[in-house]
Amino acid sequence: NEALALFKREFDEKRAYKVLPDSMVRKNEMPRRGIKMQESLVVAALVIIAILGYLLFQYRSAFFPPSLHITSPKEETVVNQEVTVTGKTVPEAAVTVNNEPVSLKSNGEFSKILTLFPGKTTITVKAKNSFGKETVVNREVVVK
Repeated sequence: NEALALFKREFDEKRAYKVLPDSMVRKNEMPRRGIKMQESLVVAALVIIAILGYLLFQYRSAFFPPSLHITSPKEETVVNQEVTVTGKTVPEAAVTVNNEPVSLKSNGEFSKILTLFPGKTTITVKAKNSFGKETVVNREVVVK
């Protein structure tokens, strides 16, 4: 006890040598590691939005009608009795021109030759997807 008392009286903490470096000495607080709760919620929300966007993109044909672009004939064009109707749609669609089925190329392009009577005529082009969504384009032409 006497030696301990003498040691405590003679020991000066300010002049004492440090045996261990500061990085090895344990502190009272442990540093937080990993992702915080708020950051993980943001990441989870972004992942869910990405998955929903991907599913909407993949199943867009269930919600939207197919696109249909008619390249010829143009509206109010004067044509001969034989007219070629050309256009493009999605490759999965079923296309009809004046209620006659048309075959599609692999890229969605189609072509149909019609024989029409003289006078003003309406050409009706329909594209229908497998979910029943339909796009209709009417073209008024004048046949000589």
